[in-house]
Amino acid sequence: MCLFKTQHNTTQHNTTQSELDAKDFSIPHIINYPPDILNKFKKELLEFVNKYINNTQNKQNEEDLKNKIKDLLTGSLYPKDKFDIIFNEDRIDLGIKSKSYEIKDFFQSIFEIKHVKNKSEFIDPADINKKALHELIYYFYIQKFEKRNKYIKSLITTNGLQWYIFLSDDFRSEFEHNCELFDNYIRDKKYANYAIESETKDFYKAAERYINNNEINLKCIYLDISKIDDNTSDDTINEIYNLLSPRFLLGEKKDKERDANAINKNFYNELLYIIGYEEDKDKHINRKEEGKRENGSLVELAIEKLEDLPNIENKENIAFELCITWINRLLFIKLLDEQIYKYKKEKFLNSSKIGNFDELEKLFFKVLGTSISDRSNDIKQKYSQVPYLNSSLFEFTE
Repeated sequence: MCLFKTQHNTTQHNTTQSELDAKDFSIPHIINYPPDILNKFKKELLEFVNKYINNTQNKQNEEDLKNKIKDLLTGSLYPKDKFDIIFNEDRIDLGIKSKSYEIKDFFQSIFEIKHVKNKSEFIDPADINKKALHELIYYFYIQKFEKRNKYIKSLITTNGLQWYIFLSDDFRSEFEHNCELFDNYIRDKKYANYAIESETKDFYKAAERYINNNEINLKCIYLDISKIDDNTSDDTINEIYNLLSPRFLLGEKKDKERDANAINKNFYNELLYIIGYEEDKDKHINRKEEGKRENGSLVELAIEKLEDLPNIENKENIAFELCITWINRLLFIKLLDEQIYKYKKEKFLNSSKIGNFDELEKLFFKVLGTSISDRSNDIKQKYSQVPYLNSSLFEFTE
């Protein structure tokens, strides 16, 4: 993430040059997405760069590029059943709308797209005071003051290879209450007599003057995908996926978001079903009533085993506690497996290593619950990357 800012150059008649500062900003809330998602996205990204950009940049026009960018975004990121990607509405080259009922009529992300050869209008690190930025400011005013759009989260300009991503909060702080620019916007709208080209041209000139004559500090994220190839690391692909995802560009549920490994409502209900419990209207969970019970559920299987043991009371409570212990173990090792993969690029939770219950039990008690020095040689070899946890979670339950 970089910072655009203006700097005064006294050797050039006190004019102001706008450039990209080398200061680095951390990208917030990075999620580690599953390998299958990232592999699919990497394939789509490579196809976009190699086939649609590098091999055709001399032939395609901006309309072609819009379609290629739409194809990239709808592949792994913005499925058609959840999002609309729209061309040329409200003068915006490309915009993204969620199909969520309460916000479906509003853009959440807007794009200004330039041909890769149109360097005179496209911003670059040496000079941001270009038409592409002026257009984004103009579209921002349209969305804010004409469309009453309070849902816009990001503004992007791209030539397909280089992407400059601005968050709407930064645009608001720099431009929303800017009297000089806003007065020009209102005046041009009032006296343009619907001559759209004249109207926007006057505003773009005003924006250029303002940026030249004032010191601004505008954060952005600069993304260059021109060097993406088969050797690009998974971490880089994961970062690009994060940046272009609805979660980031549309700000989806950031106030309530959780890590990708966290339990959501659907997963919670699935766990209850597997255990053999259900939640009542008061949010209490109970064993299913007779007639609704599944013989293959965990709690029913545990109770059946306990029936064979003498002098056991409160079999249902003991069975439930055993089920919860096993579920906790499974969830824990799933999280552990993801962390090991992140650093070692190796997974131990797969059918080749754990093909049945006996192997799972061995993982719990002879691997995770046993110090490395006390493990057998075959265990050491098979689970060389798995640490000893020294936790009561992996001790036998009496």
